Amino acid sequence: MFKTRRSKRAFSLVEVMTATAVFALIAVCAGGIFLSIQRSWQKQKIAAELIRNLRWPAEFMANEIRNSANLVIVSGESLQFELPPGGSSNRIWYWRGDDSAYGTRSVVYRGSGVGLGNANNNRQELANLIVNNPSGNNIFNLNGNLIRIELSAGMDSYNYTLRTQARSRN
Repeated sequence: MFKTRRSKRAFSLVEVMTATAVFALIAVCAGGIFLSIQRSWQKQKIAAELIRNLRWPAEFMANEIRNSANLVIVSGESLQFELPPGGSSNRIWYWRGDDSAYGTRSVVYRGSGVGLGNANNNRQELANLIVNNPSGNNIFNLNGNLIRIELSAGMDSYNYTLRTQARSRN
């Protein structure tokens, strides 16, 4: 009587099914982690864009205000000053649009000229995505000779507010 040895060269069906289930579980977990990281990256990208949309115009306005003369607040939604000092022909205006001829409400504009109408004719978009300030404060506030600029931006469910202050040096 000869006993033959059977060499096992293949996996059984149970082993293959178990390995496939483990691999599928690992693949699903890895995919979930990847999607979570991708969503987080997108949120941070949106936040960085919003902050950039606020920071640049706030710094630009503050630098011009520091070099200005005859700073005058017209209202909480507009500001005028002379740059450089020399009369109304050098007047610079910042204003928030009003959803009419003066632009879209979600944008802060810059223009120059004797009056806001003249400034509106050569306006430049300075900041967009501005939302109604959640604090209820105006965009421009004057306290003595110190002006506070408050810009808010929102996209989807993200809202950020940036406040800066500047004082005319002239």
